[in-house]
Amino acid sequence: MEDWTKHLFDFFDTVTLEVEQFFDEVNDTVTTEVERFWDDVDEIVDWIAEEVEQSVSPDLEDFFEDLEVLFDRAIVVYYAELEELVEDGEMMPFEQFVEPNAVQNPACQGCQNYHGRVYGGNLLVCGMHPYGWDGETCPDWEG
Repeated sequence: MEDWTKHLFDFFDTVTLEVEQFFDEVNDTVTTEVERFWDDVDEIVDWIAEEVEQSVSPDLEDFFEDLEVLFDRAIVVYYAELEELVEDGEMMPFEQFVEPNAVQNPACQGCQNYHGRVYGGNLLVCGMHPYGWDGETCPDWEG
């Protein structure tokens, strides 16, 4: 009786080793095929990228060059029309500066605090005196 149990255990050991060897071979084969597959995918992606670069890149470069030329022309036309509007008095320039003089804001002549910009048609003289100083000498004057 002992002999058949020993044969049975030997049989199971052999089957186990054969199954393990089978799965090791399957694993090696699958690993090799998966690596080959990803190598092929890399080659295909590189080929597609190269084809796209060769066929689309020149067209894109031409497109962006044409777009740049059109944009440059549009800016030139826009500024030419804007200059005409400013010269005709139909539109004020974006920033207008007013210098202090003997008639308008005489106390501000040479002052470091003088701002002198026009916003919405209103002159901002300085931060301390937005409408300017009425007298001949401003107490906040700085040279």
